[in-house]
Parts: sequence; C-alpha cells; structure tokens
Amino acid sequence: MSTAAPTNRVDYAPPEVRFAKALQRTRLAVYSLAGAAALGGKWLGVIPTSYAAGLPLLAVGLGSCLLFHWAYQRRLDAFVPLRPLWMATDVLVVTWGVSITGGLHSPWFVWYLSNTGAAAFAAGLRAAAVVATANAVAYAGALAALGHVTGFDGTLADACARLGFLYAAAAFPLRGIGMLQERQREVRRLQQEQAIRVEQLLELTQDLEQGTRALAEANVAIREADRMKSQFLANMSHELRTPLNSIIGFSEILLDRLRDQLQVKHQKFLHNIHASGQHLLTIINDILDLSKVEAGKMEFHPEPLRPGPAIDGVLHVMQGMAQQQHIQFELDVPADLPEVTTDPAKFKQVLYNLLSNAVKFSAEGALVRISARARDAGDSPLGAPTLAIAVSDRGIGIPETDLEEIFHEFHQVDGGSTRRFGGTGLGLAIVKKFVEHQGGRVDVQSHLGHGSTFTVLLPLLPTSSVAVEAPLALGGEREHVVLVIEDDPAAFETLARALRAAGYAPVRARQGEDALDAARRLRPAVITLDIVLPGMSGWEVLKELKRHDDTRDIPVVIVSLMENRELGLALGAEDYFTKPVDRGRLVARLREIAPGPPPPSGARVLVVDDDPAVHELVEAELAPLGYRLDHAHSGREGLERARDGKPEAVILDLMMPDLSGFEVATRLKDDPATAALPIVVLTARDLSAPEREALTGKIESLVRKGEGGTLKLVEAVRQLERTRQAGAGS
Repeated sequence: MSTAAPTNRVDYAPPEVRFAKALQRTRLAVYSLAGAAALGGKWLGVIPTSYAAGLPLLAVGLGSCLLFHWAYQRRLDAFVPLRPLWMATDVLVVTWGVSITGGLHSPWFVWYLSNTGAAAFAAGLRAAAVVATANAVAYAGALAALGHVTGFDGTLADACARLGFLYAAAAFPLRGIGMLQERQREVRRLQQEQAIRVEQLLELTQDLEQGTRALAEANVAIREADRMKSQFLANMSHELRTPLNSIIGFSEILLDRLRDQLQVKHQKFLHNIHASGQHLLTIINDILDLSKVEAGKMEFHPEPLRPGPAIDGVLHVMQGMAQQQHIQFELDVPADLPEVTTDPAKFKQVLYNLLSNAVKFSAEGALVRISARARDAGDSPLGAPTLAIAVSDRGIGIPETDLEEIFHEFHQVDGGSTRRFGGTGLGLAIVKKFVEHQGGRVDVQSHLGHGSTFTVLLPLLPTSSVAVEAPLALGGEREHVVLVIEDDPAAFETLARALRAAGYAPVRARQGEDALDAARRLRPAVITLDIVLPGMSGWEVLKELKRHDDTRDIPVVIVSLMENRELGLALGAEDYFTKPVDRGRLVARLREIAPGPPPPSGARVLVVDDDPAVHELVEAELAPLGYRLDHAHSGREGLERARDGKPEAVILDLMMPDLSGFEVATRLKDDPATAALPIVVLTARDLSAPEREALTGKIESLVRKGEGGTLKLVEAVRQLERTRQAGAGS
C-alpha cells in the first residue's frame, strides 16, 4: 500500500483568525520557555519551588494555549470573547507562578512583561494598560494571600515600586508594539475609507446621469449645457483615468510576473480586478466618445474594408455572449459585397453594439438575423452607393413613443426600478453618432413584443467631412518583423503592444489570402497565426506556408482560442499558445525562435508626475528592462533634475499642480542644455486641437493612461532608444 507524499496545507481562514492562531502558537512557545527556565532555576537553586507545584502550573499554561488555538480554529470567537479570556488566563498563570516561587521575593514577577507585551501586540496600548493594571491588582492580591503584605504598608509600597520600575524599563518597547498595532488598525480604516470612496464614485456617476438628463430637458439652455458637459467630461477624463491606469497596470504586472506563484483563486481575483478596470474604462471612454463626436473632435481613420470578414469577426466575438442564452445567429451576407471605406474599429463597434442589444433583449433560444446588401444611389436614402446592414431580433420590442428617445444618451428601454437588463444607455447613442459622422444614418422598425430591426446605412465612399488617412509605411529592420495573422483588432493591439515593447515590428494581416501575400513579400522573422479566421482557416494558411519554398522556413507560432496543440505541431508550427495568452511567455518564446534587437543600454529616464503610483508603475515596467529611473514629483523639480541629472529621455505628465506639463515641455525646449532631450507625454487627459498644437515639435510621443498605457509607454521609450542609437552610429 503506497502512502501519499505530505503536502503543504494552505490556511484559508480570514487574516484576523490566522493572526489569533499564530499568537496562540507564540504563547505556547513562551510557556514552554518559561517551563524550561523554571527547571533551570530549580536546578541552580534560585527558584524555590517543587515539581508538585510547578508541573500543574505548566500544564495549565500549555493547555490554555492549545484550547484557545482550537477555539479560534472553530471560529468560536464569533460567539465568545476569546481575547479577554486568554489575557485574563495569562494574568492568572503568571500570578500563580509568583505565588509558588517566593511571592514578594520571587524572580517570576518579570513574566508580567510577557502578558503585557502580548496584549499590546494583539490589541494595542489600551489593552496593554488594562492588562498591566490587572497584573498589579493580581500581584498585590497574591502577596496579601501569602501574608507578605498586611494593608498599605512599606512592603506593599516596595512591591508597587518593583512593578513600576519593571514597566518603566519596558515602556519604550511596549509603546512601540502598541503603536504598531494602532498603525495596523489605521491601515484597515484607510481600506474601509477607500471602499467608501468607490461607492461615492458610483454615486457621482449616477448624479452625472441625472444631471445630463436634466440638462437635456432644459431646451432653452441646451447648447450651453452641451458645451459645459463636454468640458466637464474632458476635465474628468484625467481624474478618472489616472487611478484606472494604476489598477489596470499593476494588475497586468501581477498577472504577468506572479502567475506561477499565485493560487488559482488569487489569479481569478486579479483577472476580476483587471476586467472590472477595463469595463469601467470602456464606460468612461463611451462617455468621452460622445463628447468628442458632439464637439467635432472624434478622430476617424477610414480605410477600404471588406464587410463580410468584418461581420464574421464580430459574430465570432459575440458567440460567447450568445451561447449563455442559447441564441442562434442567421447570416445573410453575399460574398460579392463591394468594399466600404470606413474606420474598421468603429465599424465593428457599431455592429457589436447592435448585436449586443439584440442578444440582450432576446428570449432564450431565440434567433438573431444579420443581413447586408449593397444599394445603388437611386435606391438609397443617402443618394449615393450605400452598404445597408440590418440586425433583427425577436425580443421585447420598443414602444413607438420611444423609437426616437432610444438614441439619446443614457436612455434605456427598461429604465425603471424593476429593469431586468443591464447597460448604461450609451450603446445606441454611440452607434447613431458614429454612423452619422461618416455620412450615414440608422433606421429602426419595432413592434412591442415582436422584436426590432436596426438598419445601418453607410456610404461606400467617405463624405468630404471624413479625411482618409494614408497607411503607414513599414520601418525598422526587417529581421525584427513579426507578421501577426489576426482578424480581431483588440487581440492584435494587445499582442502588437507587447511585441513593440520587446523591440519587434508587428505587421497585421486580417485574412489568410492577405497573410500569404505578406509572408512572401516581407519575409518576416516569425509569424503568429490565429486559427479562427474569416474565409481561409488558419490550418489552411499553415499548410500553404509550409508548402511553398519561399515561406517554408519562416517559423510559425499559433495563438488561438482553439486547443489542438498536437495538430499544430504536426503541421509544422514551432509552438502553440492558447488564448488568453501569457504575453511574457510568448515574447520569450519568440526571442528563442527569432532574436529581437539588443536589450536597452541602461539609459537614464526621468519620470515627472505628481502621482506616486505612476512612478511605481513606470519603474515596474522599465527597471527590469535595464533602464535607470530618476523621479520628480512636480514640474519645477522635473526641470531641476532634467538640467542636473542629464537623462536620456523624459516621461512627462501634463496635469500637475505647480507647473503644467505644457510649461515644462516649453521650458525644456527653450533651454539649450535640455533642448535636445526627447520627451514622452504620459497623460490621462483628452487633448484639444490647440493643446496638441502647443505640443507639436516639443515631444516625440504621446501615450494615454489606461488603454494599454504601460506597454505603449515601453514601446515609446524603446523607440527613443533605437533612434538615439541610430543617431550615435551615423
């Protein structure tokens, strides 16, 4: 019969219970030490006692430790005040020891310090004072019972003096122990206050919603109210994104670097924190997007887009949400639809918002239909060649009186106190504004109880108000190029930021045919491949890559939701990672397959920000890469350190109490000693056109906090390093 190897047991009790149990184990050790001291004292003849008197006392002391440890283990402290009981037990045990070892002349009375220190450590200075008083009363009572004192005489005064000298000598350590306990209480109080602040933030969000509705009802002042709302949101973006930057950034660092050291439940806690931070950031960004569209400041980057694969990609993302309600999708999208010139990210966001609403308001097991058609100019309400996409559901429907209201900010179909569906009421408002900004329109048909159909009409070519951005040319050394075959823009951006931060140059291919062409044309150092792609699957792409001589030797690493490692390796892949992927492990594997650029040279970077959390977050990201960090917590201090410390780069916040980042950047560029110093702005603020113009020519890069800000920051600093090294070598 085999015996299992011993395993380390993990104590899942609350922190206060683990602390109490540890304290009882310490008491057990102290009583054991006291028993050993008593034996030694008896052997030396300095403690006048007998085994018959001492052993029961030792048994009581040790037994009390075991008893209270068992009581805390069973959580009896919820019903019985255990702490006063074990403190009183300590007073009685020490006094018993004094009584059997000489009374007034007993050396045992010094053990009164032990129970007083334990009280201070467990409950603070007040508890220590109470135990010290109880010690004095018990000591006097024991002396009286032994006949050593008879009232208020000189012997009692001598005993009191002995105790007084004892506590006076131990006052400093006792006070330190008590203050430590008080500090721990203060930490717990601050944690509670932080929870209250979170509740206040939620209340502030609710107040903001109510205020926005009230302003919308004030028809006389509607334009001024919209201007004030946009300005308020622009200012609040810094205050809201700054703490979110720390929440998201530190949770990413813990997940990346402590993954193997954390228990599964603790990893789940961190994932929940990170997901909640991202969710809150999404809500904030939705609100800010509305503000920027209304103010005409929303940036659109149109490019030719094939509608079919884009719709397939959104449906793939929606599968998880739909599966929970067993909802089926019916797709009616012709393969020969013409390309539409639009912003791909916002096109997919429009589809995602419409499909999310359709799924949310549909009954379990219902059908959601997506259809797309091309319309000629004569057949389109837009008077131009148009792409029409319709999303139909058989859900609860919308009352006819609400068909116009649903596109207003924060409006919800089930907005009463008994509402069954979540959401902020921003999705349809964003859909309407995004589509109209590109010269399109959104139509809706609905009948209460029979479902709804939302139809998005987009011109195939952008209107004159939407500028088309030319594609960026590929730069850098081609041996560091990584071809990322991924149709999901969010997944690509996450992976691309990690690759850029590691020094690689990621290039995206959305579909299999484009990927094969890019692989032959670019000859990348390595390819990352998603299996679930529109059109040609990832398996087919992998087979084609390994079939042709000009791409056969390019290493391929699969990054996919599908788990089929054996098949991937059998078809020639170098490695296989399952989403969500550990970016650190993936980058480390890519370095083994295709070494990236040399590591940073230990350049000195000055961080200028008034938020201490930002300094810690930046140091956690850059220090492991070899960078040396200097810190300045104000604009004036940043100017001084930039002149005296001679850093190779500056990371600068724009919102600081003394000198703003705008002023710091201007002064650095006006000073000949620092004019050549490259500046990376790290900010949570949404910059207006005049503010961007004010920074033109003064900074090398701008990174916004919260949205993958840490990886983007590393990428920006690495780019400065490459530029500096290239300049030094030329």
